[in-house]
Amino acid sequence: MTGRVTAFAVASASDEIRKWPAPTGAMKVSHTGAGPSMLLARLRRRDNGRVNNELDQLAAEIDSTCRLSGDFTLRSGLRTSEYFDKYRFESRPDLLRRIAEAMVPLLPESTEVVGGLELGGVPIATMVSALTGIPAVFVRKEAKTYGTCQLAEGSDINGTHITLIEDVITTGGAVRNAAIALRALGAHVDTVICAIDRSEQGANKLSESGITTRAVLTKTDLDRAASFPS
Repeated sequence: MTGRVTAFAVASASDEIRKWPAPTGAMKVSHTGAGPSMLLARLRRRDNGRVNNELDQLAAEIDSTCRLSGDFTLRSGLRTSEYFDKYRFESRPDLLRRIAEAMVPLLPESTEVVGGLELGGVPIATMVSALTGIPAVFVRKEAKTYGTCQLAEGSDINGTHITLIEDVITTGGAVRNAAIALRALGAHVDTVICAIDRSEQGANKLSESGITTRAVLTKTDLDRAASFPS
């Protein structure tokens, strides 16, 4: 999976896959000794048109599932006639798996653990872990105050390279806080993969904290899907 890091801080899955060369040998995603990833091999063999078409279809299905019309009050107190309910795609096994499959080829080669951020990143990280054999940890917003008092639930993370998994990124604040906390515990964190990057231009400041954002889909992808005739 070498040579996949682009010059841009944010890369969509379609852009990433489009730049790959033809496979030259066995590929290994998991560090567990489970053998080459057949999923990654299959993704790398797809022609550009098929990949783009599949991502367009995925964007259309997620948009139609999650974009709601009505009268909604946002966290800021503002009211809006449109709301994006991300949990509607995360609770559908078919969409969850397709998102996770598209994340697999975006994983850095150095990934030893995938870290799902509370709450939305947890089911996606679990699916990515199941597809690749890479262990997962579940990262709380803050360490619990009882029992093991862990911030990251799962195996020991000290000295490991963790790739964070998030559902939707708007400003990246939660990702930044998680990365700082995990680094303080001895983990190496430099990449987050999200299902959807909904950040406006200049709003995502994660690169300033040494974190590269890789996205399966972007706000532009979803808006374009919404404009397609039904």
